[in-house]
Amino acid sequence: MKTGPLNESELEWLDDILTKYNTDHAILDVAELDGLLTAVLSSPQEIEPEQWLVAVWGGADYVPRWASEKEMTRFMNLAFSTYGRYRRASERIPGAV
Repeated sequence: MKTGPLNESELEWLDDILTKYNTDHAILDVAELDGLLTAVLSSPQEIEPEQWLVAVWGGADYVPRWASEKEMTRFMNLAFSTYGRYRRASERIPGAV
């Protein structure tokens, strides 16, 4: 899994996926994904990936029916890469999320 920041191509792809599967309940773009992950990591109680991944789409009823396994895997890899990078930053520097 990638450990550094996402590159421009990866960010654009994430934005495209968030747009493709958008509903009135889902987050809109990468900036909102960053905000969600920051909130998840700032919570006084641990929020499991199963919870925040569903929240990305606005709830269990709105989780996408992925066009392919490859598309889903790439989304998960990029989302978890971002989550991991923010988590490592928050562990190194209190309040850095």
